[in-house]
Amino acid sequence: MAVQQLLLTINIFWRFKLKTENKVVELVEAVEGLTETEVELFPAVEFPFNKFPEDLRQLVEKMGEAYGVTSACVASSMITVVSAAIGNTVRVKVKDSWNEPIFIWMAILGKTGSGKTPFVRSLLNPVFKKQNESVRDYKKMEAVYIKTKKSNKDNEDAVEPKLIHYYMSDTTIESVEENTKNSPRGFIIHCDELAGFIKSHNQYKKDGADRQRYLELWNCNPWKRDRIGRGSEFIVDTGCSILGGIQPSILPGIFKVDSFVDGFLPRILITIIEDKPVPFSKTEITASDIQPWEDLISKCYDITLDKKDTGENKHKILSLTEEAINEFAQFHDRYTERSMYLSDKAAGFIPKLISYTIRLSGILHIINSSGTISDGDNIDVETIKIAIRITDYFAGQSMQVFKYYSGNKNISHINKAEVVKALLDLKDNVKNGKLSLSHIVENVNSKLPCVCKLSNQKVGYLLSELGLSTKISGGYSHLVSDVKKLEDLFCFYIKPSTSSTKKKELTKKEMVTKQLCTGKEIL
Repeated sequence: MAVQQLLLTINIFWRFKLKTENKVVELVEAVEGLTETEVELFPAVEFPFNKFPEDLRQLVEKMGEAYGVTSACVASSMITVVSAAIGNTVRVKVKDSWNEPIFIWMAILGKTGSGKTPFVRSLLNPVFKKQNESVRDYKKMEAVYIKTKKSNKDNEDAVEPKLIHYYMSDTTIESVEENTKNSPRGFIIHCDELAGFIKSHNQYKKDGADRQRYLELWNCNPWKRDRIGRGSEFIVDTGCSILGGIQPSILPGIFKVDSFVDGFLPRILITIIEDKPVPFSKTEITASDIQPWEDLISKCYDITLDKKDTGENKHKILSLTEEAINEFAQFHDRYTERSMYLSDKAAGFIPKLISYTIRLSGILHIINSSGTISDGDNIDVETIKIAIRITDYFAGQSMQVFKYYSGNKNISHINKAEVVKALLDLKDNVKNGKLSLSHIVENVNSKLPCVCKLSNQKVGYLLSELGLSTKISGGYSHLVSDVKKLEDLFCFYIKPSTSSTKKKELTKKEMVTKQLCTGKEIL
C-alpha cells in the first residue's frame, strides 16, 4: 500500500531519478520535438476575426491576398502595433492585485521570401509618421533651446528637450532604457529579423544582464539604473511591444534551452507563415483600404497618458465585468489543468498565454470602442470570449514551434507515468497472471482530460516503450508478465528513499510486482 501511495504522488512533471550503481543521476532534458499530447491539448486553430470591425476584417483579408501571407499573420501583427500605440495609457484589471499591461511581443515564423517584411512595413506606416512628427517637433524645440542658451548662458529655466520615441529598430538595452525614461508611453521595437536582435543581447559585455532586463520589460517592471559617473535613476513605468520575423531553420539556434528555462521564448506570441508556393497576386492596397487602419492607430495614440501629482503615469483602468471574470476563471483553470500534461518546456508557455488573454481583451475593447477610452471602462464577457479564442490560436502556434526542434516526437512522458500508476492500481484485477489491456486503457483514461484519451494501440505502444509487451489470448490483449522488467520499471519511476528504509520499501515493491505478475496476494 505504501508503494501504491508513493506512485500516486509521482511528480507529474517527470523529473524522475535514475538509480545506477548506488548513485542517483538527474535526467537532463533537451528541447524535445512536437508530441501528440501538445497537438491534442492545444491544436492549431483558425484565428477568429469576428470581433474585428468589418472594415478592418476586409483589410486583413485583402492584405493577406496582396502580400501572399495568411490573414492570421496580418491580424497578429495588427494587434501588436495597436498595443504599442496604446502603450502605458491603459492597464486591464483582473483583480486588485493583478493589473495587466497591454504590450504584445510577436514573432512571425517564416522562411526568407515568405512575405514577412512588406506587409509589416505597411502596417507600421502610421507609426513611422508619428515618429517623424516627433523628430520634427524635437528639432524645433532643440533649435529654440540652443538659441536660448547662446543668448543667455546663465538661463537656468531653459529645459533641454528630449526626443519622444514611438519606434525603434537597431537598438541596445541601454538605448531602450534611455528611451523608456524619455518616452513613458512606450514604443515598438521592430526587427526584420529577430535573430539579430536576440544575438545582440550582451554582445559587448562579458557578463551582461540584457536578457534579464528584457524579461522585466515584458512585465513592465520598474527599472533602477546605477551607472558609475552618471548616478542612479528610477524608471517606474517601462514597457514596449516587439515585432519581427524569424526563419524556422535558425529558430532552434536562436532560442536554445535557456530561452525556455528563463521564460524568454514563452513571452513571445508566434504566428506561422505556411511553407507553400504563393501565386502572384494583382491585388492592390489602396489609400481607402488602409484608411480604417490609420484611423485606428490615430485613435490609440489619442488616448491620453495621464499623470499623477507625483509625475508618475496614471493608467486608465479597464475592468472585467463579473460575467467576464467568471468566463476568464474557467479558461484559466482549463489551461492550467491541461498544462500538467505537457513537457516542462511546453508548459512554460501557459502562464504567459493566460496573461496575454487579458492583454488581448483590452486591445479588443479599444479596437471596438466607438467613444473615448476612460478610466473605469468595463470589458464585457463577449470580448473576453474572443480574447480566449485568439489565445487558443496562439497556443496552437506555440506548440507547433516544437516541431522545429529535434527530439522524441512520439508521445508525452506523463502518459508513461499514468500507465505505471494504472499497473499498480490494477494489481487486484490480475487473473491467472494476466491483466487485460482494456482494463489498463480504462484506468489510464479515467485520469486524463477528454482531449488526451488514449487508444488501445497507444497504450500498447507505451507499454512497449516501458519495456513491457502484450499478447493476444482468447481474442483479448493482455499484459505479458515479466517480474524483472517491472522491478526495473519501478526502480526507474520511484525516487529512492533514505538508506534506513530503502531495503524495506524495495521489498514491498517486489511483493507488489509479484502480485501484479501472478495475480496472487502476497502476505
